[in-house]
Amino acid sequence: PGPGTIRGNGWHIRWTTRDPKNPNHPLPLFEADAETGSMFYDEDDVPTITLAGVEAKLFRETEHIANLSAGKLEANREAHSILGSQGVRLVSLRPKQELVITADQMEWNTEENNLVAEGNAKLERLNKPQSPNGSVEAPRILLNTKTGEYELLSAKAQR
Repeated sequence: PGPGTIRGNGWHIRWTTRDPKNPNHPLPLFEADAETGSMFYDEDDVPTITLAGVEAKLFRETEHIANLSAGKLEANREAHSILGSQGVRLVSLRPKQELVITADQMEWNTEENNLVAEGNAKLERLNKPQSPNGSVEAPRILLNTKTGEYELLSAKAQR
């Protein structure tokens, strides 16, 4: 954090997006409460928000679709990115898609509707705990936040 950083305790962040059907009506996308936080503007005047001890809600249009908790979370609205780390847990609230994903870190691209869980990634289907696919682990898990479909992926390619 540089000299232009704002720091504080007890943060509440609400991130909205425009409703394409009604541009004057914002739709909730993400809402988070955190123990501590900071906001830093980069050289292009783009803010990045860093939160610690986070409990958040994820939305699809007006529907509260999931809860997320993380030790640390970084949000960059310009990049359409929310990155959770230090033990992340996502609990889907959608009927027929009841699942829990845990991982060392997760990144949600809000524009592409993709959430990638990496590092000790585990997916549990709550509505089918006894089935063979009730719980799976993979190096990476890709979840489409619009459809609820997921893929198990191998490790990320090294560059």
